Amino acid sequence: MTKRDDAKRTAWSLVEIDGLSHAQATRVLWESGFYEGARDYPTPGWLKGLLRDYRKDKARKTERLLADKVARGLPPKEGSEPRAPKGHTVSHESGDESSEGRVEGPEPDNAAATDWDLLGGEGDIDAYDLDELLRIADAFGAIMQARDPVYTHGTLRIETETPVGVLFMSCAHLGGRYTQHGEFLAFMRRVLAIPSLYVATLGDDIEGFLPGFPDVEAVTKQPLSIDIQIHVLRLVLRKLAASNRLLFGMAGQHSGDWFVKRYGTNPVKDVYTAAGLPYFDGQAYLKLSIGAQCYNVAVSHKFKGYSMYNPVHAQGRALRWEFPNADVVAQGDKHTYALAENSAYWWEYRAGNRPSPYAWLVQTGTAKSGPDKYTIKGWSQGVFSWPVLIFDPAEHRIEGSRFLKTIGAWLEPVGV
Repeated sequence: MTKRDDAKRTAWSLVEIDGLSHAQATRVLWESGFYEGARDYPTPGWLKGLLRDYRKDKARKTERLLADKVARGLPPKEGSEPRAPKGHTVSHESGDESSEGRVEGPEPDNAAATDWDLLGGEGDIDAYDLDELLRIADAFGAIMQARDPVYTHGTLRIETETPVGVLFMSCAHLGGRYTQHGEFLAFMRRVLAIPSLYVATLGDDIEGFLPGFPDVEAVTKQPLSIDIQIHVLRLVLRKLAASNRLLFGMAGQHSGDWFVKRYGTNPVKDVYTAAGLPYFDGQAYLKLSIGAQCYNVAVSHKFKGYSMYNPVHAQGRALRWEFPNADVVAQGDKHTYALAENSAYWWEYRAGNRPSPYAWLVQTGTAKSGPDKYTIKGWSQGVFSWPVLIFDPAEHRIEGSRFLKTIGAWLEPVGV
């Protein structure tokens, strides 16, 4: 394998498996010494060329495998149309161009096994009609959904006559080299000491750098191994769940997405579901029922859109185009803090279409405040700050702050 072949394979893994942006993948490849051009730094077209060539290589390999399969008398998979190997012609026995053909040539020494024989199956697939196959698909799909439930909506009910606080927490990065674990532990103890303060996590609970990640140092210099990171998370969730303070969990790149793409399973999700807690694999739109009020809350680890000038740009975009009736739009991922009350819907409010014209845009911070080697190359350091919103149970009103002392005063039984 040439160096360019290795670069193509690594580029595809960074973008498709690890979920890096093109700019991030280009930087990793450049720092790893794959770029050998005349410029000091590669242009965007360099990475696009690597990805394009990788896909072409895969297509050519698939074409060769299909052609070889036809030459050996094996039926192609449904939907594929293999080309005949050089020196052979494809002949359709019925003369109908849509019929399945075979390659003329010498017969193989042994009768070729069908795909189903190779898979260890018995009988003929033709024994199952369309209705039966689709019923089987639905049955197994239901089993998979029961084992790995995928939620996008739900209602969280808290019966109360006094205000309720929700801490939106993301990017704890437990077990990471640059995570402030002592500060995190002290912070969570203060949270548990405040009555009626709940926690909603928005992803990246652990550091989660898996073996094979292109940045080898990120993997080898995690203070805690992946299995111990997950155990630490289990202990944290156990404390929150024991006090009935945890509302839900959510996937992020570090705490779910990479596991699923590489191994097909998510141990972080398993920790939440084992504790009987909802876990969202992506965006979610929730109804938060607090006393007599119902608040619409849109959450995601990362919404579409980004602005270097506006830390709540993605939330504002989501409010306008995806969740126009939301009272709250909150996301994690960016390792910075922002909290903005937006008066955007007075016309809808006056028309009686919304209980309030206000919407809160929430950007959560991180416990990974560094300074880590990756972040300081082009981004600001992480900010250890997680916002809290106070939901009133009697009237449709929300207050917000990042100061736990203020939150504790607001949540006294006398009310807001």
